Amino acid sequence: MDIAPAFWERFAFADPRSDGIPENQHLVDHLDYDLPLQHLMHEAWRRGEVPWWNPYTYGGRPLLADAHCNGANPNRRHGWRG
Repeated sequence: MDIAPAFWERFAFADPRSDGIPENQHLVDHLDYDLPLQHLMHEAWRRGEVPWWNPYTYGGRPLLADAHCNGANPNRRHGWRG
């Protein structure tokens, strides 16, 4: 929980006493890479769309077919009615 407040000012509310140095810097990928991809997929499923493509990363790339994202996993399709 100390990574976001240490690295980004907009999350300072989560730990007002942060000195800017998190105890564990190895998990930052979850916040700046994984979380945005999961959010893209979640929002697409909520709108009733299939998240085929991610236009925002690396100039565009498959999203649903990316094994790392697990976009086809039924447990990650919160809010999708299909």
